[in-house]
Amino acid sequence: MQAEPSSAVTPETPVSPNPGNVIRSEGAITVENGVVTYGAPKLTEDVEKQIYKTLSYYHNLASEIEANVPGGNRGSQQTRQDYELSKKSFMVRYQLSDADIGAILRKGDEQGWDSGRP
Repeated sequence: MQAEPSSAVTPETPVSPNPGNVIRSEGAITVENGVVTYGAPKLTEDVEKQIYKTLSYYHNLASEIEANVPGGNRGSQQTRQDYELSKKSFMVRYQLSDADIGAILRKGDEQGWDSGRP
């Protein structure tokens, strides 16, 4: 059997998706509870609590390491880096500023949100 010349071989035509299932956006798209929204995810009180718990956990852990572990400087440095990474992640995802994060942390302190492990 002889192979056909490449010009005779037609590539498989791609299957185009159902136009009803295609979402096009220049900005962020978020799917929450099966609902598609455009832009950054909404900053609800539950989200604020999660931000507070996560950042407080890293802050408290670093403080405890510094207070109770002789030579625990590397551990506290790593935990503080984790704090900064989490903070920046929240800032990007929810389009927050440093002031917004500070306000969430103050609100959590004032309202006594649990600062246990996230």
